[in-house]
Amino acid sequence: MISRSRSIILSRLLMMPALLLVLIAMHKTALAEDHNTTPRTLWVAGDSTANNQWNGGWGQSLPSLFDAQQVKVENHAKAGSSSRTFYHEQLWQHVLDGLHSGDWVLIAFGHNDGGPAGAPKYRGSLPGLGDETQTVELADHTQETVHTYGWYVRRMVDDAKSRGAHPVLVGVTVRNIWTDGHIERVMGDFNQWDRQIAAQEHIPFLDLTDLMADRLEKIGQQQLAPLFPNDHTHNNAQGGMLNAEGVVACLKGLHPWHAKKLYSASGRQVHAAPKALVVQ
Repeated sequence: MISRSRSIILSRLLMMPALLLVLIAMHKTALAEDHNTTPRTLWVAGDSTANNQWNGGWGQSLPSLFDAQQVKVENHAKAGSSSRTFYHEQLWQHVLDGLHSGDWVLIAFGHNDGGPAGAPKYRGSLPGLGDETQTVELADHTQETVHTYGWYVRRMVDDAKSRGAHPVLVGVTVRNIWTDGHIERVMGDFNQWDRQIAAQEHIPFLDLTDLMADRLEKIGQQQLAPLFPNDHTHNNAQGGMLNAEGVVACLKGLHPWHAKKLYSASGRQVHAAPKALVVQ
């Protein structure tokens, strides 16, 4: 009879070829990932703070911070958009039609969602996260059923997930509004609502607001003025780049952005945001 110790040694020897095959397969997978030349796509859904005519939207500066061989940026943000108009005007549908499994979608609204739903420009969403609706008459006398901010954002999140994409909510871009030496950090309840949606949907929320407020306060109110040449909301190209770097700083706190070599030389110089500002 074979002793128990010899039996164990024999069984382990028999397992080695199978283990070797597994290790080889894992190595080949790692090599394929390292040499993958197909860029993933990063989509941007938002308003003028991500895409404006002065080239100061952060979505317009993002491509320069990524390695084009690894990341393709599709900026579909549109000036004047709210979550309601982005959805109602089929802008979100254009994003959805192009989404593929593994893509990432940055969703950033709030600047144009305030105000009565039936007021001219017809872009205000209802406040909150519920299922309330309101029917309003538009300028052309047609009617539209308006939903809450949370309803529109959740719809985008769920749609993106259905395509196998990764939705990420982004806090509102900081405006150049100061009180007692401090820049504005709260604009309505949009960041609070985004945090709640992110927690419920198990997706990330990037607190771009607090991150950039900290950075802009260090620059100072007087020195900051040239970055907002036309009003207190819209940046020039330099200001847009600062916000884009803020977005990248937040992304570096998420898997798999931090671990992958996705960034350009300038993007690699951006330090990751504090973990407290990245909710996942």
